[in-house]
Amino acid sequence: MLTDTDRAYIAGFFDGEGSISLSPKQAQVRIPQKDPTILEEIQELTAMGTLYYDKPNGGSIISTWVVYRQSDVVRFIRLIYPYVRCPTRRRKLRMAYYYIRAKQRRLHGKAA
Repeated sequence: MLTDTDRAYIAGFFDGEGSISLSPKQAQVRIPQKDPTILEEIQELTAMGTLYYDKPNGGSIISTWVVYRQSDVVRFIRLIYPYVRCPTRRRKLRMAYYYIRAKQRRLHGKAA
């Protein structure tokens, strides 16, 4: 179980480094970092997402924590939303949340 401190910590990281993107197929959360230690901790705390390691153009290794599963994206949004400070990020999280929920309702034959 995540504490409020854990949730605020993760939200701060998302505020500073993270992004959420929407496509016709899905929403996804991404947080890149040079040091994978923090992302490994976030992955362990949340029990979601996948860590990827990339070395673009032969430079430094960049680690990225990505959440693809839509139910996990919704859960992630619920975990951090109260602690996210950046208005733009809050707006995008809200948009992603309602986008996924509407898609789920359509898939299950419920009115959106």
